[in-house]
Amino acid sequence: MMEDYVQLLRESLEKKVSLLERISVRNEQQRQLFGDDKTSPDDLEANIQAKGMMIDQILALDDGFEQLFGRVEQELSEHREDYKDEIRAMQDLIRKITDLTARVESQEQRNRNLASSFFAGKKSSAKQIRKGAAAATRYYQGMMRDNVIKPQILDTKE
Repeated sequence: MMEDYVQLLRESLEKKVSLLERISVRNEQQRQLFGDDKTSPDDLEANIQAKGMMIDQILALDDGFEQLFGRVEQELSEHREDYKDEIRAMQDLIRKITDLTARVESQEQRNRNLASSFFAGKKSSAKQIRKGAAAATRYYQGMMRDNVIKPQILDTKE
């Protein structure tokens, strides 16, 4: 029974490693999206939603791990020698999780900065478009007001 719990703990850590690696890949895709002027809001939204689902899974794994570890912590510490290989494997996974977490946090910070620049550029483009549209509207309104072309030279001959 105890072996099953230890196995579940290790599998939980392995799933977390896999999810963090997938989030890292999504972060790289997001970086590319922010670098592309043709990126649509839907592309960004899909990326963010996929990452959000993975983060939710990680949180659920963390909760389950903590609860299970709370049940077996005393047994593991009392019989440390019996589970030394499993403990070592879990320690290696925890180190890998720590490294991946640091990488993901770094990517997130970089993407946050890229997002600020990306949206500032979009805001600037929108402002220029609005100014151009306003200028065109004023031009056409002016043309409509002067509906008739006034003669520049008056011909007085009959």
